[in-house]
Amino acid sequence: MLGASASLFAGQPEGSYVFASPLTEKHLKTSQLAAALVVSFAIAIPMHAQQSTAVTEARAVAEKSTAALNSGDYKTLFTYTTDDIELFTGVYTPLLFVGKAQYMAFINGLASYAYVNLDERAPKCRAYGSETVLCNSYFVFTTVTKTGVTEVQSGRESMALVKQGGRWMIANMHFSGMFNR
Repeated sequence: MLGASASLFAGQPEGSYVFASPLTEKHLKTSQLAAALVVSFAIAIPMHAQQSTAVTEARAVAEKSTAALNSGDYKTLFTYTTDDIELFTGVYTPLLFVGKAQYMAFINGLASYAYVNLDERAPKCRAYGSETVLCNSYFVFTTVTKTGVTEVQSGRESMALVKQGGRWMIANMHFSGMFNR
């Protein structure tokens, strides 16, 4: 076996060879392959870190917006949305709200309830570049009227966050109810 492998590297200078290019039939030394891997990792690690940072920052905005909604601080909630936000909700109304004015009118309507709570579960976020993050989760949305009537809805939610002017903002949200069996 040694004789067969030795013939593969016949005519090559001494050294440790690990790869023969099928296109050029030139052999790469271990040190050349290691250098290529180091360069690849040097490029990939910052990209992964950049995506990790984007997800962390965007997720923090999503959590702050949910906290603002749950506390009834709608004025703060609106600071986390783009002017052209789109919200499609199957919660209470199967409506599409386009733009901040429509979104604000819908959210301000929640003030008529004694209690509002959005509980997001198992969030999963992915970055696409350094300025776009998509998040998905399950939700439980609970409201209690001022007369004590409680309604609970659950489903799936998706959210698109974009970086505008150095700030993460919610650009799109979609809520849909779970299937009934």
